Amino acid sequence: MKRLLSLILLTLIVVGAFATYLNTEAVIEKYKSMVEDYNSQNSKIPFVNYVKEQFNNLSLYRFYKIKMVGSVDKRETALDLPYFLMALIRTEESIQSENESFRIGSLCESEGEIDLGFMLIIDEEEEKNKKIKEEKECLEKVMEAFASKPLEIKRKTMDFNEFFAKALFLSYVEARLKNTNVTQSLVKNSAALTHAFKLYNSYTKDDLNMAFTHVLGYYLGVIHEPLLFEIKGLNKRLCSGCKYVKVYSGEDKLGDFIETYNRDNILDFQSVIKTAVEFLKDQPFKDQKDFEWKIRLASQYIYEYYVENNIRKMEWSDLKENAEIMIEHTIAYYLGGTDLEPPIKLDIPQYKVLCGNGSCIYRFYRYKAPDEIAGILSREDIVKEMNEILDKLSQNNKNPEEFSKILEQEGDQLKQKAMDEIAGLKDKFAMEIVKVTPRHYNVWWLRYLIYVVLAFAALRIPSLRDLLIFLMVAFESFYIMFLADFNSMGEELIYSLAIFFTFLFIILLYTVNIKRKWLYVVLGALAFILLFVPTYVSSEHLLMKNHPDFHKSPYYDLLRNDLYDGAKFEEKGKLSEEELESRFGRNFSKALSSKKGTESFAFKSALKLADKIVKYSDEDLRKDFWDFLEKRLKGRETMLNEFKKIFDKYRGNYYSPSVLTLQAYSSAKLSLIFMLVFIVSYFIKSSWKKLYGILGIIFSIVGFFVEHKIFVEYAIPDIILKGHFVSLPWIQILLLIYSLILIFTKSEKGRVRK
Repeated sequence: MKRLLSLILLTLIVVGAFATYLNTEAVIEKYKSMVEDYNSQNSKIPFVNYVKEQFNNLSLYRFYKIKMVGSVDKRETALDLPYFLMALIRTEESIQSENESFRIGSLCESEGEIDLGFMLIIDEEEEKNKKIKEEKECLEKVMEAFASKPLEIKRKTMDFNEFFAKALFLSYVEARLKNTNVTQSLVKNSAALTHAFKLYNSYTKDDLNMAFTHVLGYYLGVIHEPLLFEIKGLNKRLCSGCKYVKVYSGEDKLGDFIETYNRDNILDFQSVIKTAVEFLKDQPFKDQKDFEWKIRLASQYIYEYYVENNIRKMEWSDLKENAEIMIEHTIAYYLGGTDLEPPIKLDIPQYKVLCGNGSCIYRFYRYKAPDEIAGILSREDIVKEMNEILDKLSQNNKNPEEFSKILEQEGDQLKQKAMDEIAGLKDKFAMEIVKVTPRHYNVWWLRYLIYVVLAFAALRIPSLRDLLIFLMVAFESFYIMFLADFNSMGEELIYSLAIFFTFLFIILLYTVNIKRKWLYVVLGALAFILLFVPTYVSSEHLLMKNHPDFHKSPYYDLLRNDLYDGAKFEEKGKLSEEELESRFGRNFSKALSSKKGTESFAFKSALKLADKIVKYSDEDLRKDFWDFLEKRLKGRETMLNEFKKIFDKYRGNYYSPSVLTLQAYSSAKLSLIFMLVFIVSYFIKSSWKKLYGILGIIFSIVGFFVEHKIFVEYAIPDIILKGHFVSLPWIQILLLIYSLILIFTKSEKGRVRK
């Protein structure tokens, strides 16, 4: 119940939130300032700092995920960097909302669990009356909390200019992490920007129709509630034959709904609304906005607790929005906010409450953002079309019901036109962002042009051939060791194709003369095998328990979903049991539903996965995982005991995942240098091999002193090891051995002739 109350209040605050009209120029300026701040050494903008701080948590999330369940993602739509970055803006959004909320769940604590409004009829009259009393007391406490803390329950203002700037900024961050420049395609495919537009549309879509209907009705003189803003270019028309009546679509069902509700539920629906009215009539309303806000809080409370589930049960989904407004309308009427009679009749007088020093006016057209809507309604093309509609409607002589429907239909058509305009903003943003974003150029690509020139010179001047080749290899080795970035897709492709596959080809050539060259074959094969051997073990920095902030980040929940609670990412369609078992790693929850029990492939695989999860987890993740297993395997003690053995095995002991040579920057780079020297030494004369041997010795020694970084995944920030860890320098030793062999190899005729 506490969680439900908190969820409802949070929902109300988010739904009631809105702010200023989306201004593309302001968005671009905010974006530019964020980009500039991101590239400075000491960032001052809070969101930019927040993003930078979360890089480490993002890296840890992907690192733990890969080590525990592997890098393969079997979801229908694999999650990628744009999605991971969107988690940051969604967290910011929830933080903003939470800042304005306060907890009220404790107000309704009782000895037993209260089932709010969704109980079957209880035979015992005493028990029934007790529940009704508890329901009413709970409602009164919540209403009192709403009314007594107006500042703490105030509507949160969301600055969409700021929100869109953050979303666009995350596109820039994505480009930088990928070591590329911002493009229109990258911006338009940004998950954060898509989320921003989705949220923006949800705030404007529902309100625009109400706003257009209100404006048209106001300028026809049939709706007297004043506008919250002025629209230049519109003039009032006199329409003597026009009359507006609030239209509820499906109004014929509302009466049936109320009757059915009162018959099937222990608490009279009308008495709940009456309780809210009787309470609110004695509350002071600071001003018009305070009046409307408290009515909506009370209405949403009643709707969420007493109405929503019953509408769903009766499959009357078309009544959802109408029921919300109906409750709001009824409360407002009996508080004197409107003279338009609602469908629900209560046995109480119509009170006349005051908003400040004046009368309260209830507006059916409850825009969440007057400035937002005003910006759209004031556009020149929209004003022109509204004038044409006003001219047409002012001549209307239909009955009030038909006229009201026509008025709302016209408002709906205008809304659609405005929404189409909003949809085009994504392309506009994409073009503008590309224009204003500073481009980053990698001048090191020019070295390939220099290599081409040197290679051409080596072919034309044989006497310089060996020297030029050595200079190219030496410089490329230097570049690989100190400047190469594995997050550059282009360079990664070149190294994997040009060096790695050539290296394998040279090993194959050595095998042709294996009797004389068996040592080279062994060293080459060993270098390949060492890529998949751990080089960092027992690292304090990689222990999850040493990163308490990770659990507070949005990436902790993503990790849990990846590890065992994958039900949120189910694939479309039904899977057979065999298919389900083979894909169990993506969806731990369903795998445990296998009917084959502890002998099933799914369960045995689940035990192996659980062993990795528990081994590399800290106490928090172990507790969350155990809670999941207890809930999922309730009543299946045999299965649960098998998992308990794993938890007992690791109790009090924590382990860091090992890091393969392929993932360690220094070792991976030394492996590339080894391969490069190995390739070139096959072709050159023995007299030059000594120089390559010296080159290899130098870099094998340097490898002991470079920064210890871990490559996690493409475009994911690297992890820099800190504190105590054990390093196994396999590749350094291998490079040193090979270099010594080159130095002390007897002279023989080279393969490259002058």
